Amino acid sequence: MSSPAPFRTARVIANPISGQGTAKLKAEALAKALRDRGIDAELAFTEARGDGERLARENTADVVCVVGGDGSLREALEGLDPATPVAVLATGTANVLAMDLGMPRTPLGVADMVVNGRIQGLDVGRVNGQLTFLVVGVGFDGAAVADVERRRKGPITKSTYVRAVLSTLVHWKAPKLVVEADGERVPGSYGWVLISNVVKYGGFLRLAPDRKLDDGRFELFLFPGGTRRALMGYGLRALLMRRPGPKIQQLSVRQVRITSETAVPFEIDGDLGGETPVDFEILPDPRHLIVPSDV
Repeated sequence: MSSPAPFRTARVIANPISGQGTAKLKAEALAKALRDRGIDAELAFTEARGDGERLARENTADVVCVVGGDGSLREALEGLDPATPVAVLATGTANVLAMDLGMPRTPLGVADMVVNGRIQGLDVGRVNGQLTFLVVGVGFDGAAVADVERRRKGPITKSTYVRAVLSTLVHWKAPKLVVEADGERVPGSYGWVLISNVVKYGGFLRLAPDRKLDDGRFELFLFPGGTRRALMGYGLRALLMRRPGPKIQQLSVRQVRITSETAVPFEIDGDLGGETPVDFEILPDPRHLIVPSDV
């Protein structure tokens, strides 16, 4: 028998097509597991982009469980009261946050985490009006995500991203990105910029293993080269060493502005965000995650 649950009610918000259609069954299993642990759980399924935010705004439960990918979680965090705890059952393509925090990947595991886990603060930012909790990429990855959006038909798989990266690389021309960090111009121009609150970018490139989710800052990574040759060098180093190169500049920031002479696409947590200029700032109210007790 498990110990008494710390929450009385839960809303399970699920993207039913996530995980190649497995998310619906996993959400149902999670709701049952929560009920078995004494938590009154209700199910709410999304049908279109933006539904997650709406369903989160309508929430009156003590805790919300999101079943889906990073995009589903971002929608829920946008709509929720910042004080509402959120648990994640990751069923998406990348699942960056769940990988970073070693979250359980089964309905029973997540239900146990809701009962026995702890609350972890999560800094979030706003970039051009949109919420971000993982990473904002300006440059090549933004262009690759734009390619995914153009070709998208149904659920996204890892092979979808691989094809987009190869297609984008063929026609890529390096931009010159001008960066201001916390109101100060950073000397020089850059070919690729990441504003990040994660340890592993893309699931394998170790950016900031010592980052803190709730220190009121994101990490800014400035890549001096954005040519095809430079990008392939970054990729090769990432595959072999799991770390960015020694010439990559890293800053801890609260505000960032990025401009360029020509429009450069950017991505927000794996979704297309738009084009430069980019204005980012940390929000004053962090969100709250339920994480394993040993994290």
